[in-house]
Amino acid sequence: QELYKRFHAALEHAETATTGTDNDGFVVRKAKQIREEADHRAMITRLLAGSALLLVVRRMLQDGRGDIPWRRSSVAGSAGAVFKAAASLFRPATPTMDPPFVKPTPPVLTLYAAELLHVLMHLPEVGASAPHIKAFRLLDDAARAIHGLLPPPSVPMLPFDADAEQREALAADLVAALMDLNLTLPPDPHAKHAPASLDGAGGGDVILGWDPCLAEAAEGDEPATVLAAPATATIPSEVLRVLAQSKECLSWNAALALYTLGVDFTAACKEGFVASLAKWRRRKEQAKILIAADLVERAKAVLGERS
Repeated sequence: QELYKRFHAALEHAETATTGTDNDGFVVRKAKQIREEADHRAMITRLLAGSALLLVVRRMLQDGRGDIPWRRSSVAGSAGAVFKAAASLFRPATPTMDPPFVKPTPPVLTLYAAELLHVLMHLPEVGASAPHIKAFRLLDDAARAIHGLLPPPSVPMLPFDADAEQREALAADLVAALMDLNLTLPPDPHAKHAPASLDGAGGGDVILGWDPCLAEAAEGDEPATVLAAPATATIPSEVLRVLAQSKECLSWNAALALYTLGVDFTAACKEGFVASLAKWRRRKEQAKILIAADLVERAKAVLGERS
């Protein structure tokens, strides 16, 4: 979460090496330019990593070889380690570099993290075939879509052995991530649309961690008309098109992804939600109670349909 600081330091070093001045000599305009460029580069790098990881996992699940040979437990290279790293985006990070604060996770990264966690909660068991997990695509009416959540593709399971404290932390972090979006939740079923831009040659859906080649192996209705990047492009068109969306569009789509993940969490971390709600009721944290209770009720309805 502090990648933007590393880019900022690198850009400052490049500027001082080129101009021969120290960073105290930067004018306000140059300092602002460096800060914005650092944020932009960090965002693209993180989205590229998220998109690539999603694409790799989807491809490995669709190659017909069954489960992915993850390392065991929660060590590096295991599904548990990847899950915990993605889930850490839902809570503030402890600063390790100056300045002594870390910017909150933007909605677009919350969106990618929620989709990755959703996929990791539906990994096939050893020797079993992978369930069909519908890839997340940006919607114009994501707020309304929250009122029509779909049942999960399989029984949601955490990819690591979590104790009661960890399950409660996951539930609390999910609710906190929803609150950080600064949206009116629960959503209004008649909320206005926040259009997703389908710009670019040929248009096409904006789907996270997707490539047209995956449509050949998919059993569902994933489109094969996703806009592909030119062979010479260094950044996938998916990343550029996601960044071109409005903040409102990304926030509501992130909320939809979190509600979808919330259905998984309600099934796998039920005790965590119960403990969190009890704690928030004692503290009279009404906003958290309202969002968590709404999420749990929607999840119960969806999971009831599944059963």
